[in-house]
Amino acid sequence: MFFSPFSDGKVVDYRGCVIKHYPDIPKILKYLQDKNIGISVASRTGETDGAEQLIQLFGWNKYFQNKQIYPGSKVKHINK
Repeated sequence: MFFSPFSDGKVVDYRGCVIKHYPDIPKILKYLQDKNIGISVASRTGETDGAEQLIQLFGWNKYFQNKQIYPGSKVKHINK
């Protein structure tokens, strides 16, 4: 487990640092869900398990119809 939840809703990493997301993200995800707009998440990361865990800990699984989280680096793709 990479991250841990606290009773106050905060999520921290193994060093005790609070993991933050942009404050409006939960409202935006809820708005899109209320409008029946499907959402997918796509990421390429060296920490696929950690990415999945954060989505779960933030309570965002319910918003995504599809998740494509793959191991690797975005650098090669971004540099093209």
